[in-house]
Amino acid sequence: MFDTSAFEEIVRKYGKMIYKYCFVRLCGNTELTEETVNDVFVVLFRKWDRLDLTADVGPWLYRTADNLIKNALKMRAKTSNSEISLDTAFPDENGMASVKDSYLSDRMTDDELLKTVADRLPDRYRDVFVCRFIKEMTFVETAAATGIPYTSVCRRINEMGPLIRQIADEL
Repeated sequence: MFDTSAFEEIVRKYGKMIYKYCFVRLCGNTELTEETVNDVFVVLFRKWDRLDLTADVGPWLYRTADNLIKNALKMRAKTSNSEISLDTAFPDENGMASVKDSYLSDRMTDDELLKTVADRLPDRYRDVFVCRFIKEMTFVETAAATGIPYTSVCRRINEMGPLIRQIADEL
């Protein structure tokens, strides 16, 4: 029998941890993270009567989140053909392309700008940058092409933001 207060307690206890786990695994995609976390608790609700709630449900929640993440990434890889520009990939702290980006876009084509940035990036980031932004591969495809774990690809892309801003400011 469903117990609303027990369900709410589980959400309170594990909600933030599941969110952080999904956020990292999904490379900081907040929309997909929120959707996945909601789905985890929908699955919990649907399977409530079949679960042993005397045991710790944490491992079950993480396993469910992991399965949902894998499914989401597979679907995203199949449907991801969106165009990526430097402006949208690395917005400023307000989420907007900077004036400098607009100026650079007027002086250089996107391809020229991307190649210039790639040439100036440290080796650690270059292959990931080329796969993701020049070849327009998905995160999953970038990981497979470079042999770098998926989460490391995500981390490197996040780390590149300030470097790219610095390079753009120097141009």
